[in-house]
Amino acid sequence: MTKPPPAHISKDEPVGLGEPAGIDRSLDPDDWDNLRELAHNMLDQAFDHQRNVRDRPVWQPVADPVKARPATPIRGFSAGCMAPARRAASLPK
Repeated sequence: MTKPPPAHISKDEPVGLGEPAGIDRSLDPDDWDNLRELAHNMLDQAFDHQRNVRDRPVWQPVADPVKARPATPIRGFSAGCMAPARRAASLPK
């Protein structure tokens, strides 16, 4: 189910190279409460990681699987899907 575009954006207005008109261009999440919970969990994980940062080496080499991944996703993903992947890709073990 797609939401109508905001009033200031025409549904028929071209939206970019090769992008069809009439798609949902809103950055608003479908479920604000779910996004809030996800954001709180991600912040908690960041603080947990920082709590013991002095116990880890100052620098660790980047793992080969992380180097092999593209810097940005090839296609769009939901925030809930990307959060664990981003954590695994950016935080050393």
